[in-house]
This record gives sequence, C-alpha cells and structure tokens, in this order.
Amino acid sequence: MNICLQLINKCQLQCKFCGKQFLSKDEKKVFDNSYMSYEIFKQIIDKYIEFSNSVIEINLTPVIGEAFLHDDILKILDYLEQSIKIKNYFIVTNFINIDKDILLHLSKLKKFDLLISVYGFDEKTFIDITKKKLFNKFINNMKLLADIKNLNVELLIRSKTQKTNVFLHIIRYSRQLVNTNLAGLIPLSSNDNEIKMPKKKGICLNALYNSITPDGNISICDNADYRYIGKQVIIGNVFEQPLEDIYKEDSIFGKIIKNQYNRHYTKYCTRCNEYEDISYNELKNISKNIKWIKKLC
Repeated sequence: MNICLQLINKCQLQCKFCGKQFLSKDEKKVFDNSYMSYEIFKQIIDKYIEFSNSVIEINLTPVIGEAFLHDDILKILDYLEQSIKIKNYFIVTNFINIDKDILLHLSKLKKFDLLISVYGFDEKTFIDITKKKLFNKFINNMKLLADIKNLNVELLIRSKTQKTNVFLHIIRYSRQLVNTNLAGLIPLSSNDNEIKMPKKKGICLNALYNSITPDGNISICDNADYRYIGKQVIIGNVFEQPLEDIYKEDSIFGKIIKNQYNRHYTKYCTRCNEYEDISYNELKNISKNIKWIKKLC
C-alpha cells in the first residue's frame, strides 16, 4: 500500500513549473498555512499501519513544498524507520535546507531514499528555473555528499536540456551517487493542446498512491499533475471514517478504481498527463489490503 503525506507547503524556490502558479491568491494562503504536525503525522501513520496487511511505501514529498523545512522532519523519519510494516519511504528535495549533520542522520536510515532535484548546471540555468540565487548553496550541499556513506541517493534532472552537463558537473562532488536517475521533467503548460497526453489503458498507478493533507482529507492520488493541485476528488477523511469504509468496494475510491479499470476517468484524470500503467504485481500487492481489488487482477 502506498500513501503520500503533505507535510508542509512552503518552499524556498519559485520554480516555473510549480503548481503554485495555478492557484488563486486565496488558495495560496491556504496552502502556505498548511502544516502537518508530528502528532498528526503519527496518528495518520498509525491508522494505516493498523489497516494494512502488508508493507507500506511512504512518500513524504509535498506537492508544492520542501520537506526539509519541516521542524520535525528527522523525528518523522525516525518514526517510519522503526516500523516493521514500513517497506521504504522517500523524499524528493531541492537540497537547499541541508547540512552535514542532517546527512549523517539520513545515512543511518536503512529504508530511506533521498531523491535530489537538480534545477540547472550553473547559476544562470538554476535561476531560470527556480527564480532564486541559491545555486552555490545547492552545490556546497552536494559537496557534502562525498563524505557520506550508506545513503541511497538519486538525481532528478529538472531540465529537458544539458542533462550531460548537469550530471558531469554534479557528480564531481558526489562520488557516492551510484543510483542516478537522469529522467527529465516535461515543463507543464496551461495550454492543454501543448501537452502530450499518454494513452490511458486502465487503472492509473497514481490513483493507488493516495495523498493525505494535515486535516486528514485523502485525495485519490498524490496530485502528480501540478495543474490540478487541490482539485482532486476527496475519497474520505482519515479522522472521520474508518479506513475500511474509505477503501471498500462501493466507496468513492472503489467506484473510481473500477471506472478506471473500464477506462472511464474523472474530468481531472482525463486531462492529466501523468498517467502511469500499473503492473499485475503492483495490483496484486495492493489487493492484500483491499481485498476486492483481486477481482481486477
């Protein structure tokens, strides 16, 4: 079972593809003030651990925030590390609010993956994407990785161009990066005609990666397509309903999944360009917790 926790919605950067640009002023205020306390985080995790019959994967990457700005982020990671039902957990970070003590702490976590977004290969390209003069801070933090052992790190190149330049420039300072992802991010556009839509062939993997906000609302996916941030269908609230009811076959969640199986999608899913096929093994694993999904395997 997979869930994404929206810990915090503040960020030091103003990336040109960030979903914040699609929010109104009032919506931005709501998101900026959204913060999941350690106590709320723990309550949510405990409920899912109790509900789950198999291991859980946790995504701690905020849709429009930076997880390492959270006051209790290391405490949160430690709590996940000690649970036998947590298979692994990860954060995608801009790597700005990092120091050596944090990296040493992360290196002791056996189930944690750190994914670092790279927004340019020099100060000019970095500013072009992020609108902030923080490239030197980023590079200095990358240099710290050279002395850190046993930390699983991946690079996510957030640019369609100069991937080789970025990689060669960064790798000089981080010889420990053995698992490197050079996947580019396609910039999003407000014009749907400019976005290449994938062919949707059934259940989307993202629909089984539910996103949970500090107030307990659970949305159908982790808002992979930033254009529709905050507009996804709410399938329930972790503090108001038992998870057994939220995930039963005749629930909002159940209807959406069965409709996707038959290639019928919500209006946001129809327009989303972040569709991902789900494998038989992934679906079978999820059916360990949500029994009726076995019918779709």
